[in-house]
Amino acid sequence: MQRRTFLLGAGTAAALAACGSSGTTSTTTAPASTTSTVDPALSTPVTLPADGLPPFPEPGQTGLGARFPDGFRTPNTAFVAGTETRAPYVAIDANGQPLTGDAPDTITVAVQFEGEVIHTERITVRGKGEFTPYYPVTFTPAETGDYAMTSDFSDVPAWFRVATATEVLVPQIGAALPGFDTPTFTDGAGVDPICTFDPEPCPFHEVTLTNALGSGKTAFLIATPAYCQTDTCGPSVDYFVELAADFPDITFVHAEVYAADINEAGPVLAPVVSAYQMPWEPAMWVTDANGTIVSALHFAMARDDMRAALGRA
Repeated sequence: MQRRTFLLGAGTAAALAACGSSGTTSTTTAPASTTSTVDPALSTPVTLPADGLPPFPEPGQTGLGARFPDGFRTPNTAFVAGTETRAPYVAIDANGQPLTGDAPDTITVAVQFEGEVIHTERITVRGKGEFTPYYPVTFTPAETGDYAMTSDFSDVPAWFRVATATEVLVPQIGAALPGFDTPTFTDGAGVDPICTFDPEPCPFHEVTLTNALGSGKTAFLIATPAYCQTDTCGPSVDYFVELAADFPDITFVHAEVYAADINEAGPVLAPVVSAYQMPWEPAMWVTDANGTIVSALHFAMARDDMRAALGRA
């Protein structure tokens, strides 16, 4: 089994099939995404079809594929009203395939709620040359409901839902990150192997998440490098290892997604994944010294986005 079979890494069929290749090193500062004056063509109000489902691009049309559960074609959504939202999309070509080397360097988007533009952004591509490139749309939705996103890349709007905190149980920015006795080198806590990083386990299994939170600023990553080697859940552990030296005041903790070798035991989830009620991976949370989440990355995370998230601690 090469990929996760339970956890979501994307929100559309096209994005689920996306799998990039590792390669060149990117810059060390987060690419800029800026608020821009909206193109009138992007501000035209859009509505859902009568069946309530966002349309897929027709053959010959480009589109933006959600790398997250959007709440329409997935049983849940990832986003909570009043909390910073980061919605990563991939560019889909006219043949329905994710763009890699030909992905645009920037795209401009406009987010609509009930037909009114509430956010505009010009987004610099992330991960190009390393894995499937993506474009994170970042804003704070004020209300629950259905949101549309238009772009200068595609004539087909993308849609996603925003819910309440009681409906999205994954820990959110501004809340306390729950402690958990994650596996360590001295206590596997029912997980074997405790780390599938190659060629040796990563060094972030010295203390449990609970102990790390008790000692100050913490970065916690859930990812499974052995079973996702070419898309973002594999490189995320590489970046975690690389960046740790630049943030000596943060305790880094890594946890695997599965409790055992999935080729032998099947996709049995590790206890922390079940406890956090995670329907996707990878996921990273960064807390301040009091254990409050100050930043979070889900689904797709380039090195520079991880650096920026760690810098908020």
